Order: sequence, then C-alpha cells, then structure tokens
Amino acid sequence: MYYRFSLYLGIKLINKINSNLHFIANEMHFIVNTRPLKWIKTKSTVDMFIMQTYTLKIKIR
Repeated sequence: MYYRFSLYLGIKLINKINSNLHFIANEMHFIVNTRPLKWIKTKSTVDMFIMQTYTLKIKIR
C-alpha cells in the first residue's frame, strides 16, 4: 500500500507542476513497468518519482 500511495502522491505533485495529463499518464505507465523494485527500496519515493519523470521528459524532448 505504501508503494501505491507514494505513486499517488507523486502524481498529485506533478499535476500541480505540469498540467499535461496525457504525458504524466504515459510516464507513470513506463515507470511502473520498468522501475518498481528500485522504487520500493528508495526512501523518498515521491522525490524519486519526480526525478524519474523529469529525466524522461528531458530525454524525450
């Protein structure tokens, strides 16, 4: 539950920063499918979510 709750908080924080919901949903889908074990071991999951999302955003652009 902590894992899913942290992802939810990450989405809420990103939504305040970036209103592009389709982009966020795509990033979320990608991260959940590729990085779940790394996230569970990370202490600050929300910070990790933000870092991963913006890293991917830079790579895509």
